[in-house]
Amino acid sequence: SSVAPGFAKDAVNGSIKGKIDLTRLSLSWGGPQVIEGVTLSDPEGKEIATLNLEAQAGLWGLAFGDLNLGEVKITKAKAIVVREADGTTNIQRAIASRAATPAPAKNTKPGKPAPGGPLTLPEGLSVKLIVKDLAAMFVDKAAAGGKPLSVTLKDVDVTSVFAPGKPLNLDVSARAIPGDGSGTDLGGKITIKANADKWSTPIGILTLQNIKGDGEIKLENIPVELIDALVPLAGANPGERPPTLREALGPKLQVTIKGGGDSNDAKATIDIKVDNASVGGAFAFDGNTLSTSAPLLVSAKGSAIEALAPALAKAIKASEQAKF
Repeated sequence: SSVAPGFAKDAVNGSIKGKIDLTRLSLSWGGPQVIEGVTLSDPEGKEIATLNLEAQAGLWGLAFGDLNLGEVKITKAKAIVVREADGTTNIQRAIASRAATPAPAKNTKPGKPAPGGPLTLPEGLSVKLIVKDLAAMFVDKAAAGGKPLSVTLKDVDVTSVFAPGKPLNLDVSARAIPGDGSGTDLGGKITIKANADKWSTPIGILTLQNIKGDGEIKLENIPVELIDALVPLAGANPGERPPTLREALGPKLQVTIKGGGDSNDAKATIDIKVDNASVGGAFAFDGNTLSTSAPLLVSAKGSAIEALAPALAKAIKASEQAKF
């Protein structure tokens, strides 16, 4: 049956500075549970994100402790994440608590430490998460030079199967496009595939020391603006304009990372290429030490070194021969 959305909204909106809204909430004893038109807005009322959510689990099962959630689908998800000049994001401002800052706690006698034991998950917890056609734009107003930098993720699809005692699977695909994604540029492609086994027992006890798995991350023709938005650089000196990775390295990024093994014997290869630099090599982990199993090769054009490490570039120019 459908439930008035107001009850759910009021429970959240009284505690955050932003606003949560939703158009429909339908709960069913036998399933599914449906939430439509979930929207998060900032304190000024500007929409940040919206989505629909559907879970196959029924209320009867949940009420009696059945944590098999079945398929949980997120559809029609869109978001605009803005990093302001001061480094804060619109999401941080939206979910900030309305509550006054609590007074410092008075000095009290320390209590007894909590009993130790292995970390556990609820027994019977199981879910298959499906995200379809998510779109998100990242806008960085703190980018170098004071000019906002933006990049858009489109066609984001995620599938993940999670259940204690069973293999954990993750499959992600997306497109990354410079700007707001409205042009003819189809952008670059992101694919992530990962599998992990023996990470927990069937009753939910985490056994990460026994984990075994493999995975691959592949980025093809990714706009370097995306990296700039997520990992902005700082200037070498206070008040100095920092470089952007796009300026230093070029417009497109290619990455392939492959790895596999267990917590005592794992191997990985890495291959990163941009217009002005490249990194390639292989690594091994024996349970205690991470080492290179093949030579790590790094190359960079002078323009990249000058932008990212001006002191190093100056030293190279001043020397007749530089050894690395």
